[in-house]
Amino acid sequence: MKIGAKLTAILVLVAMAGIILSALISYVVARKGIIEKIEKHLESVVVLKGDHLKKYVEERIGNLDHMTRDKLYREVFLGASKQKIRGVLKETLAHKKELIELFTLNLDGVVDVSTDERQEGKIKSYEKYFIEGKKGPFLQSLYYDLSLQVPSMTISAPIRDEQGGLSGLLVGRVNLKRISSLMTDRIGLGKTGETYLVNMSNFMVTESRFEKGLALNKFVSTEGVRDCLKGNSGHRMYVNYMGTPVLGYYEWIPETQACLLAEISEKEAFASIGRLRNILAFVTIGVVILVIIFGFFFSKTISKPLEKLIMGIERIGKGDLEHRVDVRGKDEIGKLALAFNHMTERRQEAEKALRKAHDELEQRVEERTSELVREIEERKRVEEEREKLIHEIQDALAQIKKLSGLLPICASCKKIRDDKGYWNQIESYIRDHSEAEFSHGICPDCMKKLYPDV
Repeated sequence: MKIGAKLTAILVLVAMAGIILSALISYVVARKGIIEKIEKHLESVVVLKGDHLKKYVEERIGNLDHMTRDKLYREVFLGASKQKIRGVLKETLAHKKELIELFTLNLDGVVDVSTDERQEGKIKSYEKYFIEGKKGPFLQSLYYDLSLQVPSMTISAPIRDEQGGLSGLLVGRVNLKRISSLMTDRIGLGKTGETYLVNMSNFMVTESRFEKGLALNKFVSTEGVRDCLKGNSGHRMYVNYMGTPVLGYYEWIPETQACLLAEISEKEAFASIGRLRNILAFVTIGVVILVIIFGFFFSKTISKPLEKLIMGIERIGKGDLEHRVDVRGKDEIGKLALAFNHMTERRQEAEKALRKAHDELEQRVEERTSELVREIEERKRVEEEREKLIHEIQDALAQIKKLSGLLPICASCKKIRDDKGYWNQIESYIRDHSEAEFSHGICPDCMKKLYPDV
């Protein structure tokens, strides 16, 4: 692979790694931010609707408590006929659309007077709102009324006489349609968002935005509901009662003893995340294409000078020292080319000097060779003369070692006089002037003369 292609590949890989990493970080951060934004929005919806619900219930309790404390109402409840009481209750109910029924209970828990005459005479002594209502204003929240066969929310308040004694109870049934309307209002919840209430028995007590007739008929046990019924509040992703993955926020409402949930499908909630992902993907692809184009042209600015430099090296390597690399620039490659040209010039000069030195050395070698030849011939001549002299000396020595001519010898002691005039024993003289050696002994005549007794 050529260096240009390598540089382009490396640049693209590094750029892609950086871009993809940046895109992933941006996506993760943006996703987290979007989820937090949706969670905050759902939380604000729950808080807002929870406040409306609390206010709605508190107002209904307050209205009923006010009626039992109001002097005119109390006079009617304590002294008027049933017909009169029924008329007053119906007139009040006509102005209070938040209630669907008003009735009074006697101390035995029997319906004494009701705006719904069909309910008069029914026994309610077992109902919690009767038992607790005798102590003070009480809300029995979101339960299924067996006698009416409908979901109910009932408020009760004690009716007391002038002396403060308990004479009965005023009871009002809250209009749950108003609460359902509050819950099914989808403002700010998009196409798939909704809010609803679930009671302590895990039953939905308000109508669903998507299915009718679910109030107190739909058992709901999602992760959000189970955690909420423990008295907790929080955000969570889970599968809702319709089997749809949702992002939800839930909060326990003590006033109504119910769980308020706000949910939106993950598909809709994360739609903006999907769009962001697509945008990041297109941007990443676009940037990668630009990086490839830029990398191609950028690599050319590096590869072309390098190719010229390589070609110059090859030519110079083949012996063309006159060639110079034509690369201009103030970058590292330009400096490298300039240094290479200088190196080539120095090599050229060095080769010239080397060639000159070689020629001079050859000349000196020839001269020295001639001198050596002459010296060798002279040495041969001297050697021959030396050999000749050695032979002559050896011949002379050979002559010296031979005893010849007249030797002066003493007639008495038999000593011989040498050339220097010294007298030497005959044995010594003969040994020095010949190759003969002596071994001493006694002849028979001398033996008799010297050792006559032997």
